Amino acid sequence: MSSKALKDVGADSADAARASQADQIDAQNRIAAGRKLLKGNDPALLQFYDTLFASAPPEDVARYAPESLAALTALVFEHTAKRKPGETLADIFSFNAQDASGARNESVLVAVNDDMPFLFDSLTAALSAQGVRVHALFHPIVKVARDANGARGGKADAIAESVIVMVLEGVVEGERAAALIENVQAMFAQVRLAVRDWKKMQAHLAQTLAALRTQTSDIAPAELKESIAFLEWLGDNHFTFLGARDYSYSETDGGHLDPISHSGLGVLSDASARVVQRGESRNVLTPEVRAFLTQPVPLIITKSNERSVVHRRVHMDYVGVKMFKDGKFAGEHRFVGLFTSGAYSRRPNEIPLLRAKVKHVLERAGFAPDSHDGKALAHILDTYPRDELFQVSEDELFATALGILQLGERPKVRVFLRFDRFDRFVSALVFVPRDRYDTSSRERIHAILAKAFNGRMSAATPTLDDSALARVHFIVGRNEGPRPHVDAHALEAQIRDAIRTWDDGFAAALMARHGETDGHRMFQRHATGFPARYRDAFSPEVAVIDLAELEA
Repeated sequence: MSSKALKDVGADSADAARASQADQIDAQNRIAAGRKLLKGNDPALLQFYDTLFASAPPEDVARYAPESLAALTALVFEHTAKRKPGETLADIFSFNAQDASGARNESVLVAVNDDMPFLFDSLTAALSAQGVRVHALFHPIVKVARDANGARGGKADAIAESVIVMVLEGVVEGERAAALIENVQAMFAQVRLAVRDWKKMQAHLAQTLAALRTQTSDIAPAELKESIAFLEWLGDNHFTFLGARDYSYSETDGGHLDPISHSGLGVLSDASARVVQRGESRNVLTPEVRAFLTQPVPLIITKSNERSVVHRRVHMDYVGVKMFKDGKFAGEHRFVGLFTSGAYSRRPNEIPLLRAKVKHVLERAGFAPDSHDGKALAHILDTYPRDELFQVSEDELFATALGILQLGERPKVRVFLRFDRFDRFVSALVFVPRDRYDTSSRERIHAILAKAFNGRMSAATPTLDDSALARVHFIVGRNEGPRPHVDAHALEAQIRDAIRTWDDGFAAALMARHGETDGHRMFQRHATGFPARYRDAFSPEVAVIDLAELEA
């Protein structure tokens, strides 16, 4: 970089720092001016004002004139005057805000809880899931003493309360406001359950580990050892426990799993909460599921049916620990939650179970570690979608990883499918030419997969780098009914057609009419000869006919 460019970068950084400092000063001045307007008021109100804006983002403070900062504080203080410890206070009220551009009506959501983890991120995710945008937010932690009825000023010790104030986009009132408050209340109830039973769930994992170590079954010693190491790793801050429940297995009526009374913890305290089964026959097992459960494999790692409303709005991770008695499957200890960021940032060879899968796949492939193919395969496994790596079997991983290796950097469409053993979803790794990938093509591909497997579009995670290929991990949630048989090659052809550009069609039409060599030569010569208006109005096949007329 030239000295002039370095100076420009330095100047830009200095300008940004000065602008940030100016915003901070402006916010502090507004806050100080607003506080003066509250002078002579209740000291508790003044203290609340100071706490409310102490760590507020400058841009959120800048939305308001000092008069509005004082008025907003008074309204929030009034709406949070009464709350019994252990309960959630949630309300939406209208606020007439003032700033330099004039007055405007806003809706303000206020939520108060005993301070605990996951409140703010869970509320943010809940609003986003309902399509509610937030213009400004304030989140102080305040110390409050309340009486037996929940009013401020009690003689009991002060407790820490989380106060979340969010200014919503548009006016939210009537039925919409009531539905939003009901949803928020239900979400906070789930947070309280998960936080309440967190230590109990960790203790239950320790008990499960102790029982697993004494198992007498046909489990291979190496697999048992690795499974125990994985559960120990799980309990070492690599899993956010949200719920747990125990099940007993009965062979009657074709075999079924029944929840053990009063074993539910966290979000699984509710006996009606589902994890895996769909439909009315919740506890009845299909022959395929029964065969899997009775295999001498100690762990089940998959996704729950339900999305978490705590912390992150994703399908919860489900870890089941099978229990055997006299060598036969007897039941399951089931845990649901979320793998932490550490589970995704570490390399697979640092995580029990995953390290064994990766090691075995590399050994089966037989490539020299320092060879091109050996290094390429190791990279594929290192960058494999982590959720998939937890769930995929070793055989499935071997077949898919080698298929990706054989694909190389060739710009072509390939689809690799994996079917959930409980038939709840289809996982598809789709590779498409990088220059054909955009948001529109991703949505078209997802719709094709959903239709093919009689399902619905659940999730899509793209991975884009300097490769000639874009990789997208699609999840299709399955509807009720048998899974359709789908030919992967036909699916790839359908996707190719869906992402085909006008130039792709023009080249194919020329080659079909004139042969591959002449068609390719003509494409190179005439590809840029058709303007955008023509391409919008006429198909590539019509263009080939018109080109023949012109050349004649």
